[in-house]
Amino acid sequence: MIKRFGLSNRLEICILLYLFIFSKLFSQSDTSSTTKNDTIIYHTPIRLLGTFYPERDVYTKHILPFGDNVSAFEIIERASEQKFLTLGAIGNTPFTIEYGFVSRPSIYSNGRIHRQLPDQASSFEFFPLLAIENIEIFKGSEAIARSGNSNGLLFNFTSRILNTKYPYTQIWIGQAGYEYLGSSGLFSQNIFPNLNFFLLYQRYWSAGRYTNSNADRWNLLAGVRWYFKNNLNFLFQNQYTIVNNGLYGGLNPEKSISLFDNTFSVPNFEKLNRIVRQNDFSINYTYLASPDTAIVISGGCLFSYAKNDIDLDKFLSKNGEETEKTEAKMVSVDTKVRIKSHKFDVLFGTEIQKNWLEKSLLAEKNDDFIPSLFAITKTNLGSKIKLTLAGRVDKLPKTFGFSAGSKLGYSLDSATEFYADLSYKATGNGELYKNCFLAIFGNEILKADFRLTAEVFARFARDYSIYNIIPDSAGNIVGVSKIYSQNINFLGANVSVSIPFL
Repeated sequence: MIKRFGLSNRLEICILLYLFIFSKLFSQSDTSSTTKNDTIIYHTPIRLLGTFYPERDVYTKHILPFGDNVSAFEIIERASEQKFLTLGAIGNTPFTIEYGFVSRPSIYSNGRIHRQLPDQASSFEFFPLLAIENIEIFKGSEAIARSGNSNGLLFNFTSRILNTKYPYTQIWIGQAGYEYLGSSGLFSQNIFPNLNFFLLYQRYWSAGRYTNSNADRWNLLAGVRWYFKNNLNFLFQNQYTIVNNGLYGGLNPEKSISLFDNTFSVPNFEKLNRIVRQNDFSINYTYLASPDTAIVISGGCLFSYAKNDIDLDKFLSKNGEETEKTEAKMVSVDTKVRIKSHKFDVLFGTEIQKNWLEKSLLAEKNDDFIPSLFAITKTNLGSKIKLTLAGRVDKLPKTFGFSAGSKLGYSLDSATEFYADLSYKATGNGELYKNCFLAIFGNEILKADFRLTAEVFARFARDYSIYNIIPDSAGNIVGVSKIYSQNINFLGANVSVSIPFL
């Protein structure tokens, strides 16, 4: 079933015409590459705004392969060793393979948790490509200490820095098979010497390869970056996102004549469709307490509100209803302090999260209030060896969640590192597992013309939950059930080699 929400193509055309007519176009230019006459120099933007302070695995807008990509997960796959399991249709958030676990990834925005409400995880569809300054990737102990949801992998997106005296515009348009049509536009200008205004949209539509695998997405983003002082910056940003996906649920092998031909394949759900309308308003700040950035204080807040409309497949409808409408709200507040010296690098902070989620097909009722504390300390044990200690405590409704880890790294040179990372996480009575131990041993070589990542890992999970679908006599899926929990062990390896072609 193909559905499109009620924003017409006229709106897209109007936005594109506005961007073309009311701005001067700068071909092959960006904030960092414009001439001096085009750059406001009164206050320099603080590039640490929104960061989670990574040492490695930072992918900037200048090296990200935007090109033909539609979603942020595609450029992550091309730029890094991370791989995803997609749900077979454009726009559906892929699952990451997090050291043996297959789960939705932990995603942060400007150093703060982000979620596609009412889900317990976010979606890459909330991050338009032209709005990205950096993508930061954290693994192992550094991931689980920064995020309570992380199973060993965390992505943090920072908002694009724009600081131009004259209007700056960027346009992107793409077309492909299965009726795909996408476009994105960005407009930015400093309305005062220390105040930058930006407006961005991204939209795409695709009918999908299979029945009920359509995707329709809108991102509308507006914000102001205020360079209040050279040592104090603010970012006020509001984003309205519509994600409309046909949830076809994969192909039904019992009903399909051929699984490899979309003409003769039958999906598990022909009518299950979800439209998420979510508004995210955020305030971010960064304060440099010392001129050399040895002490940095940052944080902010996020207010999220979402409406979910779900067209139920007849096999999932319990009481004959055809649609389900729910609302969800979340407020998140955080503060971080980083203190850095020649010998130590300490990051500590607090997060507070409050949820108001209604019970729905995709989530249980949730009105949890979750305060958290975390700390990460890095110590130089000589010129080549660094020791990292990390910990986190989450106050869950009925128990506490604990995370702790340690990493020992040896730098052969500025581009080569060998490391051993050990982490432990206890979730109490979590849905996936109760507690878990993860060990990673790896080597990274990061050069401009060559990239190698090689890792071996072991993961031990206690009371790991196994789920299975519930079919009826005709093979239709009517539900999902938890069949049992058991202790489970994973042993594996990750190897990635990247050589850019000239």
